[in-house]
Amino acid sequence: LKLGEAAVAAGYKNAAAAAFGGVLLSNPDNAAALKGLGRMLAQLGEPREALKAFEQALAIDPRDQEANRMRKNLAAEVSITATGIDVAGHSRDVLKDREKTKKLEESGRVVRSADDLKSLISTLEAKVEDTPDDARLHAELATRYLAVREQEKAVAAYERAFQLEPTNSLFREKAGDIRKAILDDRLTAAKADGDEEAIKRVGAEMKEFLVEEYQARVAAHPTELALHFQLGKALYANGDIDGAIAEFQQTVKDPRRKIESLVSLGNCFLDKGLIDPAKRQFEHALNEVPGMSDRKKDILFSLGNLYEKQDEPKKALEEFMKIYEVDIHFRDVSQRIESLNEKLAG
Repeated sequence: LKLGEAAVAAGYKNAAAAAFGGVLLSNPDNAAALKGLGRMLAQLGEPREALKAFEQALAIDPRDQEANRMRKNLAAEVSITATGIDVAGHSRDVLKDREKTKKLEESGRVVRSADDLKSLISTLEAKVEDTPDDARLHAELATRYLAVREQEKAVAAYERAFQLEPTNSLFREKAGDIRKAILDDRLTAAKADGDEEAIKRVGAEMKEFLVEEYQARVAAHPTELALHFQLGKALYANGDIDGAIAEFQQTVKDPRRKIESLVSLGNCFLDKGLIDPAKRQFEHALNEVPGMSDRKKDILFSLGNLYEKQDEPKKALEEFMKIYEVDIHFRDVSQRIESLNEKLAG
């Protein structure tokens, strides 16, 4: 789905349709994929097929407003053009530009089945052999590999595309997204098996990978604070507290991530034993959050932890009680309050 959305953003309509179609091969009731495919088919001039996709989406969720609106629009379009299409037998026969139709059929057609995908992959592989220095061709092949769950091959194809076109960081980032998905799958499998050793090993591998991945992305897009924030989280998770602090000190300037950055800075300072700076960050974050939202509860909980570590049980209890009064089930706040009460009574 993310690949499809990225392809839409980049203007690769056929690649986007193929990605959404790939989701449906294994999950035909995925409403998001159906709507994504429907939008692309509509833009690719296939209103009937687009209509079918939105009708399937509505069958899953009859209250989906977007699917309902698109179904009505497409039904009207199909009705208007029905006579010409029926006489011709297929929309290709009413296209004036036959060469364009041929090109669409051969290199840009929408893939709807596993057999179509395998056939197109074979064709693309042959083209790559003939023109191995075409970065876009490698990237197109990568999208097809991904649609049939050939993730390692997709990574290799995107990485080759990036080697050929190093100014296009999107290729490298797509390879990184797939590598993360592979690690996610491995971690999920290890947890399902209850394999603690594998969980620890893959978890460590994931932490190192995320640091390297976001370092590369920050290097490619140094002014994007969202990437600096992700790098800060990755560094923190990997135990590089000072590195994380440096990133969060930049992202605190981003209004969209100011609160999360303040809390993250507070946790970093707390981990380093710097109580007063940590407290200032948490209090600053609290001032930024109106009302009693989950975000505010998180900050109060962090502030309670700070006071508890500072051996100030009364202040810790006060912060935890602010949460308890509105949400008794938030994290382990009930147990924390009970423990602090016992400590104060003793």
